[in-house]
Amino acid sequence: MPLSVGTIWRSKVAGKLFRIGHLGDLNDLMVLGALAGAEMAMRDVGIDLTLGSGVAAAQMHFRKTIMAKEKEPTEQERFAQIHPEGVLNP
Repeated sequence: MPLSVGTIWRSKVAGKLFRIGHLGDLNDLMVLGALAGAEMAMRDVGIDLTLGSGVAAAQMHFRKTIMAKEKEPTEQERFAQIHPEGVLNP
């Protein structure tokens, strides 16, 4: 998939920021791919950065936010998985 990076318009931050745009659906894995491509492009033009550092930071953010919704099961939910015939009444 080709990567297209647009620059920020004429402003005080021109040449310092870029925008990752998308059309339609976007999920965490697509963001990680775009960040990896942006890191590679920055490295190719001589910017000193550790490849994967931005991707790793985004992964940690997603684990704390998006993936945090996938919580550990409660004691009652664990019991129900093991014993589908009955429910634990604490």
